[in-house]
Amino acid sequence: MIIKFKEMYLSFPGLIKIIGSASRTAAEYPIQLIITVLLISMYAYLSTIELLFEDWSSELKGYIMSMDNLKSADTNNYDDWNSKKYENFIKYKGTSSWINIDDQYSKTFGNIYNNDNFHHYYLFNVVIDDEEIETLSLTNLWPNVIQENSTLYILSENNSLNLNDIIGISNNTGWELIDPTPKLNFLELLLQRYNHQNFELKNILTNGTGFLIMAYFQIFYLIINLFLQMKNNGSNFWLGFMALVSSACSIILALFLNWHINGIKTTLTELFTGLPFILVIVGFKHKIMIAKDITKTISLINIIDRKEISKIISDSIINNGTYFLQEYLVSIISFIICSFLCKELKFAKHVCILSACVLSCGLLLTVTFYCAILSLKLELNIIHRDTALNISSWENTNERLNEDPDRGLRNFALKSPKIIRIAKVLLISIIILVNVFELLLIFVRNTKSQIKSSSNIEIPGRKIQDILQLFNQDSKNIVLSVSASYFFHIAKQVHKESWMDFMLIEIYKFISYAIRDKLISKLMLCLLAISCSSNIYLLNVANIHTAQTRKTIHNQRKEAKKEKKHHSVTKLEKIEDVDNKLETPELKCKGLVGDTLAIKKIYSDSHNYLEKNNLKDFQKQDIQKQVTLNKNESSKRQPAISSDDQQVIDEVINGKIPLYSLETYLNDKERAVYIRRKSIAKMANIPILDTELLPYRQYNYERVFGACCENVIGYMPIPVGLIGPLIIDGTVYHIPMATTEGCLVASAMRGCKAVNEGGGLTTVITKDGMSRGPCVQFPSLKRSSECKMWLDSEIGLEKMKVAFNSTSRFARLQNIKTALAGDLLYIRFVTTTGDAMGMNMISNGVEHCLSKMKEEYNWNDLEVISISGNYCTDKKAAAINWIEGRGKSVVAEAIVPGETVRKILKTDVKRLVEVNISKNLIGSAMAGAIGGYNAHAANLVTAVFIAMGQDPAQNVESSNCITLMSEVNGDLKVSVSMPSIEVGTIGGGTVLDAQGAMLDLVGVRGPHLTEPGANARKLASVVASAVLVGELSLISALSSGHLVKSHMALNRSKKV
Repeated sequence: MIIKFKEMYLSFPGLIKIIGSASRTAAEYPIQLIITVLLISMYAYLSTIELLFEDWSSELKGYIMSMDNLKSADTNNYDDWNSKKYENFIKYKGTSSWINIDDQYSKTFGNIYNNDNFHHYYLFNVVIDDEEIETLSLTNLWPNVIQENSTLYILSENNSLNLNDIIGISNNTGWELIDPTPKLNFLELLLQRYNHQNFELKNILTNGTGFLIMAYFQIFYLIINLFLQMKNNGSNFWLGFMALVSSACSIILALFLNWHINGIKTTLTELFTGLPFILVIVGFKHKIMIAKDITKTISLINIIDRKEISKIISDSIINNGTYFLQEYLVSIISFIICSFLCKELKFAKHVCILSACVLSCGLLLTVTFYCAILSLKLELNIIHRDTALNISSWENTNERLNEDPDRGLRNFALKSPKIIRIAKVLLISIIILVNVFELLLIFVRNTKSQIKSSSNIEIPGRKIQDILQLFNQDSKNIVLSVSASYFFHIAKQVHKESWMDFMLIEIYKFISYAIRDKLISKLMLCLLAISCSSNIYLLNVANIHTAQTRKTIHNQRKEAKKEKKHHSVTKLEKIEDVDNKLETPELKCKGLVGDTLAIKKIYSDSHNYLEKNNLKDFQKQDIQKQVTLNKNESSKRQPAISSDDQQVIDEVINGKIPLYSLETYLNDKERAVYIRRKSIAKMANIPILDTELLPYRQYNYERVFGACCENVIGYMPIPVGLIGPLIIDGTVYHIPMATTEGCLVASAMRGCKAVNEGGGLTTVITKDGMSRGPCVQFPSLKRSSECKMWLDSEIGLEKMKVAFNSTSRFARLQNIKTALAGDLLYIRFVTTTGDAMGMNMISNGVEHCLSKMKEEYNWNDLEVISISGNYCTDKKAAAINWIEGRGKSVVAEAIVPGETVRKILKTDVKRLVEVNISKNLIGSAMAGAIGGYNAHAANLVTAVFIAMGQDPAQNVESSNCITLMSEVNGDLKVSVSMPSIEVGTIGGGTVLDAQGAMLDLVGVRGPHLTEPGANARKLASVVASAVLVGELSLISALSSGHLVKSHMALNRSKKV
């Protein structure tokens, strides 16, 4: 295990600066670095794979040997095979029998191979395929070649020959050595492998089986924990997978360096035994820590004011560098020292050295390869987030939802995360099964051992004797070395190579060998899949922007065509009417896309303008006609707009320009606000609007116009306080609150401190469904009751779901509740709305459902009284919201230690419980409250709503809350249950800059990238948590008698 120092940290400023620079460079060039590291790892893998299996049996070793050696085996170099491939015989002159020469014979009679009294010959046993032997003409063989069926016995005085010289083949072909060995039985080879390794593993497994099994189980735990932690960081698969790839590369590189630098060849036994401990040493906690820190930083950065990804990664490495650099260095040094202390224990020494190498490579790859992976992942996430925000702004209104109901098909990744998860699981399962299958096939592959026992070879004595006479006329003693059987087949003969051909062929052979390798081929396939997926994703993102741009241009062209019917395009600037018939000294011109151009006044008198430019009379007449034409056409639609503010104000006062249309006429939102203020100040005699006590400058009115407010005269600054840190479901939050009530933020801060002492809050979302309740009517009660029964049935519900769900990618109808009042039928639709609050979305769906009922489902006598029949119920206190819920139903709970209640809240647990029961429960019941069983939930809800761009009016139902307190083992258990919190993270006031920034602060701005509705549910949990800490603090102040005192100190206005 890596040694931890929690109390003492060593400082490595120089090294931290180096790794920070390395991580930044890796993040700036992620693809280049990833490919480089993978290529180096592939080379190291190919260079060490043979060594890893060095202790395998000779049959399996033949399979692992380089394919390059087989393909380049030359028949001219049989001496490469060791002497065990020959079986030696001796025949004395004058005799006809052959004597097998063994080692004992050589010891008795000495070395006969270099004896002048003996002639040494080699007999090569060559086997040719039966089908190929039939196609060849072997009648003109050399005298030293004997053919028996498909076997050729070739006699030679030296131990090398070229089969192509002896048996030449036409058509530019030649002979190639092949592998004839049949596939072996899996169980037999497994038994061979076990017997071969049994002795080496016996001592290890006997003494440390338990530790080894525990280590492997810990590996599985580390891998599972890695993916769970990465999922919390926003990555379901890829960050965890690439962390495993990084660790695998570090092990491969360590094996390579351990061999080439230290000269230590790690055997399979050492690797099998030491691998789990090495993986436990490397671990993944540093990668998880870096990923968590970086993703948290990214989530807190405003989209508009974004930092560079490389800078964020570099800062995270530098901030966390002292901690993990110390652990790595201390562990590396410890293993090096252990390797010197264990010189006599070869196995322990090798494992220690290998562990030090693995840690060194792991440190290097963490600050380079893994940082490059994080950079690439975060860039894709930011592109995804920006795109999603743009899509959410386009789909913010019902009209845009209706214009393109199939838009979700073009953004499949955002539509169905469930399908994505299923696809990922299937892909991973297939990869695992394929690799397991390939691993098992290792044991049953053809080996390349070309050795056969020569004990069964029958020497064709008579023919050999005849051949020997050709070589040995004096009939000396003969030594004959008989080779094992070599199998050949016909192959293309390679022409004579130049040095360039040789280099190209060698490179090709290496690449071909690498591609055929089982691991490399799978890795290349995975890389190809990742590359294709990334490019497809980026292409889809580009297509989304392109489609929206194309749509915008199309709409602009349509508007331009309409405008051309009413206006002529003029290039004239401000010219007054020559005949003094024009009252307006300015012209309003239209551009090609219908944008109003404010034309500045150049000359106050058109006569002076014409004389100054020496225009001829006919030119003057043309200009005057053009001016008159523009005046007549524009006057039919609207008055001309002057660049002089006072003239525009006069037009507004005279009723020629409506107050609500100033933004459209002026095409300058801030100027329109200014004109409106001045006009109202004069018309209504409100001089306060002539001042700037109500500010209006430097505000982004583009986001307000057509979305948030009309007849805008400025904006209302409200103080924003921050409470926190507050631990909610294990995550730390800071919550903004916009309020003008003193003590509120301070009180909530005290509640945060007390709750954190007990470990924070736990929240649960019990329901998620927005409602809309239209009122419809039928001619008779009977028809109304029949419709009610149809809607309550499964058939009716299914048809309504199909109709409703077709209107939006996110709206999904959950259930319908109906009620009758005479012949009036009230229908309460409940549906999910994604990350939007959803009133527009559900209203559009309800309207479509009612239309379908009337037109297609045989309820043609249905009459819609109101799309909202107060059966929802929206912005009103209603028992149905308290009972059935509306929006998000949240329950939050916290345990506050008794000591914390006494020290921080200045009261005791029993007193708190008593006050809560008497006030919040009995007191509210006496008052006949509906959902008001709390102290001041509306205070916290409204403050958070205003700060985060929610609808403040919906605090009516969102503030429904019951606060419960009880004593548990001397500690205080407090909870709030809020069944109808109505929030959203897209649309409405969330589009405003300040409110959007506060959503960014909490980390819930815009739609969730993979799980629609997750951001809105998180925001609801935050609201409920703020209510809990506010409730806790206020009840504590009431129980201790500090309420009036604190309000007198913090909620009293002072003279300025």
